[in-house]
Amino acid sequence: MRAFLLALSTVTLLITVQPPHGHSEGLVTLDFEDLRHDDDEVRQHPRVYGGEVGRNPQEAFTADACALTPQCFLLAAHHFFPAGGTNAPRFVTSGTLRVDFPGSTALAHGITLGEIVLTRIDGGTFDLLSIDLAEIPPRDANGIVLSGPFSVTFYGIKHNGSVVTETATLVNASFGLERFAFPSRFTNLASVSWFQAENGVAHQFDNIVVSPR
Repeated sequence: MRAFLLALSTVTLLITVQPPHGHSEGLVTLDFEDLRHDDDEVRQHPRVYGGEVGRNPQEAFTADACALTPQCFLLAAHHFFPAGGTNAPRFVTSGTLRVDFPGSTALAHGITLGEIVLTRIDGGTFDLLSIDLAEIPPRDANGIVLSGPFSVTFYGIKHNGSVVTETATLVNASFGLERFAFPSRFTNLASVSWFQAENGVAHQFDNIVVSPR
């Protein structure tokens, strides 16, 4: 199975006066800039990105609480056929000097058909508002070769167990990140999943905007 490599970005807190979906809470943007590297390499990262580092055993144990910070969320890389070594599920990022760097640090699953799962670390629900997507284009002697329009399907699992789906279709006429806004039914979610190259074109993602409930 072919492995695709890509870029990752940082998490920042964004507060808006009139956020989408009618919420008055602050929004959280996961942008992966903490993974930026100014080189021409593709770097591998652990299969889980984000969340807290761990609890201090000297402090009183309390339940997790989502406090409108990037650390409230995590992304996990899975694969239906887990394998060891270099084929283990993982995230990857591209250096800023690579021709397939999309303009800001983006994250990608490093294995074809790998699943990406977005959740809150405290088990709470959230709304998914938007995401930026770009192809991980193949290259030839002249540089990158875009595949043209492609799509990524997102599967949202609601708090009650029901599933909502939405397919983002990218124009991909020129290389770079394109923003996709989710419809209002992507609210009160327990998790969101999507797959690397499910429709044949490998992608990278950045600037995931979520609103904790």
